[in-house]
Amino acid sequence: MTDPSECAAIALLDVLCDPGKPAREPPATMVIVAHPDDETVGAGSRLSRLVDARFVHVTDGAPLDGRDAVAHGLSVPEYAAVRQRELAKALALCGIDASHLLRLRCPDQRAALRLAALARALRRLFHEFRPAAVLTHLGAQGLQPGRFLPAGGGEVRTVHLTPEEQRHKRSLFDCFASQSRTLACFPLDVERFRRAPAYDFRAPPHPGPLFYESFPWGMTGTRFCGLAERAMSELGVRGPL
Repeated sequence: MTDPSECAAIALLDVLCDPGKPAREPPATMVIVAHPDDETVGAGSRLSRLVDARFVHVTDGAPLDGRDAVAHGLSVPEYAAVRQRELAKALALCGIDASHLLRLRCPDQRAALRLAALARALRRLFHEFRPAAVLTHLGAQGLQPGRFLPAGGGEVRTVHLTPEEQRHKRSLFDCFASQSRTLACFPLDVERFRRAPAYDFRAPPHPGPLFYESFPWGMTGTRFCGLAERAMSELGVRGPL
């Protein structure tokens, strides 16, 4: 018997990777990302194909230490509000209504400390909206934008953006004025998608230093793996996921 979730994943990939107008509507989709703008970085050229999707942002994009906010002359709540307005503006250019935006309201850089609570919140959203497929993001070793870690395998489907699609994605990037320096690191000419492999978050994703360990966020790979193991135990979940 064919697994319905597998069929939905394949159908979503087909819609995202079709170079022309997709021949079919996407399955009921939920896009889950960490910060406002991650959906644009990963799939900006394809967001207009997902106008009926629900977009879930785990964090508000505003770290509580205030450094990012102060750099823009703002308080932390003001900075979070700016990031939300930038998001709504970008997605409006894709025909996505603000009512489709769902926030878990976790402060930026605090998600790893709230894994079990966030998993429960996502479970409630899954029950409410019943998505057939989920689109999310997982990165590569170091800063290698638009690439996946090789572990887990799976076919990577590469979308080469046309000049018109690149201009559209640039217009979306321009909506995120507060993130202009960060977004300058990401390509406009290519997007990549694949079915998510099974991950064991209790183990480091690759040998050697992890990219986020180079930042003063107080998070290390060892600490994150311990937090993941604790959350999985609390939730009664066995890995890999």
